[in-house]
Amino acid sequence: MNARWLCLPLVLLAPAVALAQGATLVRDINTSQPADAGSDPRYGFQLGGTCHFFADGPQVGFELYRTDGTAAGTALVEDRFPGTLGWVPMALDDGRVFPGATRAYFIHLDSPYLELWSTDGTAGGFRRAMRKLRVGQSDWHGITLGDLFVFSFDDGALGREVWISDGTEAGTRNLVNRNLSGPGVRGRFVARDGWVYYVSIDDATGTQLHRTDGTRNRRVVEDLFPGAASSDMVLLGATADHVYFAADDGVHGRELWRTDGTTAGTIVLDVAPGAAGIGPEGVAVPLGNALVFSATDVPHGREPWVTDGTVAGTGLLLDIESGAAGSGPSGFAACNGRLLFHASTAATGREPWVTDGTPAGTVMLADVLAGATGSITFAGQVWTTTDRLASTTCFGSGAGLEVLVTDGTPGNTLFIDFAAGGATSGSAPIGALSPTEILLRGSTRSLTNVEPWKTDGSLAGTVLITELRGSGVGVTDSSIDLAEPPRIATSPRGAWFAADDGQGSGSGRHALWSSDLTGAGTLAVGIQSMDARGPGTLFGSEVVYGGDAAGSGLEPWVTDGGGTTSRLIADLRPGPAASTAREFLAFRGGVWFFADDGSTGLEPWVTDTTGAGTIRLGDLMPGTTTSVGNFREARVGDFAFFYAATPGEGLEPWVTDGTVANTRRVQDVLPGPSHSIVAAGAFVEWRGRCWFSAAAAPTGGIFVSDGTDSGTQRAPGDSGYRVRQLVATEECVYALDDRGILVALDGTIAGTGVVADVRMQGYGAAFDLAAGSGGVYFTAEQPQQRRKLFFAGRSGAVEVGDFDQRIEVFAVGSRHVWFAVEQNQRFQVWRSDGTPGGTTQRFGRVWEDGAILGAAAGQLLFAADDDLKGMEPWSAPVGACVESFGFGCGEGIRAPSFHMSDPVLGDSVRLSLRASRPSAPGLMVLGTPGDGVALPNGCTMYIDDADVLTLLATDAQGDWQVTVPLLNDPALRGLRFAVMGAVAGAGGFDSTHTAVGVFGD
Repeated sequence: MNARWLCLPLVLLAPAVALAQGATLVRDINTSQPADAGSDPRYGFQLGGTCHFFADGPQVGFELYRTDGTAAGTALVEDRFPGTLGWVPMALDDGRVFPGATRAYFIHLDSPYLELWSTDGTAGGFRRAMRKLRVGQSDWHGITLGDLFVFSFDDGALGREVWISDGTEAGTRNLVNRNLSGPGVRGRFVARDGWVYYVSIDDATGTQLHRTDGTRNRRVVEDLFPGAASSDMVLLGATADHVYFAADDGVHGRELWRTDGTTAGTIVLDVAPGAAGIGPEGVAVPLGNALVFSATDVPHGREPWVTDGTVAGTGLLLDIESGAAGSGPSGFAACNGRLLFHASTAATGREPWVTDGTPAGTVMLADVLAGATGSITFAGQVWTTTDRLASTTCFGSGAGLEVLVTDGTPGNTLFIDFAAGGATSGSAPIGALSPTEILLRGSTRSLTNVEPWKTDGSLAGTVLITELRGSGVGVTDSSIDLAEPPRIATSPRGAWFAADDGQGSGSGRHALWSSDLTGAGTLAVGIQSMDARGPGTLFGSEVVYGGDAAGSGLEPWVTDGGGTTSRLIADLRPGPAASTAREFLAFRGGVWFFADDGSTGLEPWVTDTTGAGTIRLGDLMPGTTTSVGNFREARVGDFAFFYAATPGEGLEPWVTDGTVANTRRVQDVLPGPSHSIVAAGAFVEWRGRCWFSAAAAPTGGIFVSDGTDSGTQRAPGDSGYRVRQLVATEECVYALDDRGILVALDGTIAGTGVVADVRMQGYGAAFDLAAGSGGVYFTAEQPQQRRKLFFAGRSGAVEVGDFDQRIEVFAVGSRHVWFAVEQNQRFQVWRSDGTPGGTTQRFGRVWEDGAILGAAAGQLLFAADDDLKGMEPWSAPVGACVESFGFGCGEGIRAPSFHMSDPVLGDSVRLSLRASRPSAPGLMVLGTPGDGVALPNGCTMYIDDADVLTLLATDAQGDWQVTVPLLNDPALRGLRFAVMGAVAGAGGFDSTHTAVGVFGD
């Protein structure tokens, strides 16, 4: 049969559904609605990839907010000062807020004193670093160096000195106590190559250039005028190679100097020999490897100059105002490979100019206010993104201050007149929102209604983000509690999770919710006063889970997910006491779980979801002592593997087929009372056998079992590995210990061995093993507590990501692994294809806390707090992907495993059966995802409108594989389908689990 069958039948199954882009709130389960008006947003800054700003929010006063440019993503960080006062950030000479790597610093007025504070941009992340600074001192300056804040001020005792802060009071200190007379630190700070440069002056030594790396490591770079005389040194700016300053050493006049941080590398660029010099001043800005600055010579007056760090490469850029009057350039700012600045001519007044560093590329951007008046009336604050710059300018008849946005070319310059007709709206740029958007403050009505806006440099792209003090702002109460596992189960239709809607008797109780990942299809199921506990299990079309209801305690419950039935299966421990029913595992005709009926301890049970059909499989550890650990391990053929302890044997591997008679120990791997099973997650199924890690004399080892004592032995090639995690891929089994050793096993001696040892790279413990295409993902921890993400195949491991804190790995599909990164109490969703370049943050936003719940209906489902609606369910498309439902069934221990690669449009999809009956006929079945149909062999098929897809025949090893090309048809994007395989046997057939796929990119 032609293998191109896959593209044609699927078009007939269902209409294509376009995948939504980005992350979408599934439903705001717990809501409330306050209102007010006018927030006056100001002082924007970027921190951790997120835009923050201060605003006067409803009932909280002037506090810190964060935004992603949407109403849903704009929220109060923390009401740090309850009431309506809030923060009062004071301006240092360089600005109001100073963002570092993970913390931002600002001065707060707590009248009559000033205080230094820092924030990491999260609730609870504010720190006071210094109290009771002196008010009224001028010449304040500050700069961040990584996460340190370097600043100068006069504390009234030491003079104006350099101080260093890490954001705490204990970590805020004077760099060096000179206690000498004189002005002390003078002017601004400049950073280059991990050092902060500054100028200090006193009566004994005059002016000296210093630098510090943020520690006590402070040194003099140059004293141009030894002794008490002053060189009148002023820092200008820096390029990648040098720091530039203006100074007069008494020989060359006031000239431009450069330094690389050493005395030998400090030279004068004497372009105007003699005692006059060119008098550089202001703030200089790099343009590539050059520096553009303002300077004066006699023929031209003050004009823009440029230098490449050599005398020959230093000169006048353009004589904008011909003659000695000069154009007085100022306000240099980088934008899209150019520099924007203000300059004045007699004909145009002060207007915006642009330069690419050449005379021909230095032109007036626009004559905003025609005539000699000029539109630039003051040095407004400038904000830049990757390709846009915004500044404040006077717009129209000299009346109202409005916003200029440009990409640095005259044809792409926009003037946003919020309040037309010459009136002022109080509009101004206040921060960089994203690589392409500017955060604005603006109002179309009056100064009292200023709210956060954004622009992408077009009129259509200039929009109100949200009215912080307007109506319709959703406020937060958490609906999902991450303290308990919130994910109950997933199905081809959607997902079940635990959430609290805060309504009536449900308040504070996390009841069961069913969702098809739409707001309308997210519904409370059954009793709202019950706490649902996960994880549960999908059993046919029902879900079995743990529920803690009043009067019965934590017991087994079942629901159909549609809200029509939700009932207690059995009160195993009658009355309010709990049986602690947990670890549910659907298999064949029942659900197996652990529970304590009050007389036997925690033991294995099975249920057919009726009270009469709920029985204990044995009292393996007689009396009230607990015997068992975990069913959620490996399902192989007719059996499920778990570990249990019995008198005199410790924890050993066991199997059950759901009957008392066939619930038995597999093997006493470590004879005597010691435990051989040392870790949860120790069992995996691969090629029709169970693989597990155990302790065995004289060493640990990896074992493979068919469920019998005689059929349980060390895996071929095992040399005593004692691992904590195992994962089965299509190609082999991977085993990882917490030291960072990764072993691959394929059932042969030659195919077994170490593929990665991260200890050799200086890492410590390793965690979070997850299967991928052609290998596995895992994380490793450095001594500095940084976490790295690795991808490893049979040929070795490669580092694909470097993070500060915990990584929560969750695999979806065969091409990518999706995972959560917790950095500074923020929650980010990332994806990796096993390469450094393919490891990226997704959806363009960062949430407050959260956790990945799993994959459902072609979407990644996760819980997250957007600081506006609390902890709620979110979803996002994962593109082409395959999810598994149900399990394989076979006679005895044999059950075929099924693998399918992600159905990427325009690529090929691979389907394969492994470990089935050798040289046997079979078939593949295709249809739409369904609720579940019982098969005669005890398995479930999750396929509606099933059709025989193609016939197949296994080879001598019981394997079958086909590769099918897919059309690159946009109509297929988002289309979901279900497929499974079956192989004929002597007394029936063996079937695989059901794979549900989504066509995509």
